[in-house]
Amino acid sequence: MQANLKNKIEKILSDYPNADEKEIFNRIEKVLQDVRSQYAHVKESKSIAELTREKIKNISLKKNLENVIKTGFLAIDSSFGGFLLGELNVIAARPGMGKTQFMVNLALNISKTQPVLYFTFDLPEEALSSRFISALSGYSNSKMLQLNFSIEEEQQLLLAEEKLKESKIFINDSCNHIISAFKAECEKQIKTNNVKVIFVDCIQMMGQSKYYNNREFEVSFICRELKNIAKHNNVCVIISSQLNRMLENRAGGAKRPMFSDIRESGSIEYIADKVIFLYRPAYYGFEVDENNEPTKNRMEVIFAKNRRGALGEFKLFVDEHFTKFSEFDNSKNDFNFSEDRLNEMVEKNPNIKNMIDKLDLGLSF
Repeated sequence: MQANLKNKIEKILSDYPNADEKEIFNRIEKVLQDVRSQYAHVKESKSIAELTREKIKNISLKKNLENVIKTGFLAIDSSFGGFLLGELNVIAARPGMGKTQFMVNLALNISKTQPVLYFTFDLPEEALSSRFISALSGYSNSKMLQLNFSIEEEQQLLLAEEKLKESKIFINDSCNHIISAFKAECEKQIKTNNVKVIFVDCIQMMGQSKYYNNREFEVSFICRELKNIAKHNNVCVIISSQLNRMLENRAGGAKRPMFSDIRESGSIEYIADKVIFLYRPAYYGFEVDENNEPTKNRMEVIFAKNRRGALGEFKLFVDEHFTKFSEFDNSKNDFNFSEDRLNEMVEKNPNIKNMIDKLDLGLSF
């Protein structure tokens, strides 16, 4: 095989003397992929009796809990089973919904218990690191860009830095056009840092030279490779995906995403184990929902596909600077009190203070 491989590479070099380095590399990469497939390991088949015995044993020992990745969001972990090792999960949304910041929040939560590898193809690593700092400090991305902080605010940034020192998060903003390099980096981090969760933001920024003229086939191939990485290395892969702009043109209030909205969606929704849509009604000017509830600071997380769990949706609360997501509490009050005005009212009518005390708003006079 070694001589045969050498002959194939030499033939490429002789047949394409005027080709540039990129084309030569792509052709050699295709030959190497064919060779790898010949050495692919195929597991032996198991009987259903053996598989059943293993499953029942794992249930009794609660061993399956070892495969669960806790996200830090109660609804995901309890109602939808969390994320699992060996899974490929897709988080899809239109621009402006907050999918990158949601991925950042997920990575921070998961990194408390599991090492995380984060591939950023949409943002350079420096810009992504600002998103992590924003999530921990509460300062908006725009404020991070302006670099206009008081001494007290700089102390808050130092606290965020200390927290990130404890987080096992590894960031990479390369490998987006060479799937073999991407896989090699994943395997390296899995081996050296025991990475259990791999984030990819976003899949539409990835490329592969195997398909020159069909982007849908190309994305499908990349999806299958990501699924293989998850399955063969027993890690959880979470990718973000863009949605088509056709969603914006749907009439009335029909802005909620669906499978057909996934950009270059030839097989993303079929290969993935979970497909999760993010939707913010307020972004489209809907101030209240169908139940006449306010939509301000609200994100809807829609589990449209879940191979090993329930389907449905839940709400998350988004802070005013769009840095952090938290469990949605219907009792949250969107109304901001002016303490100066309250003091003035109390002076005129002391009974108001008793009323406010009963409401337990945490105000002092």
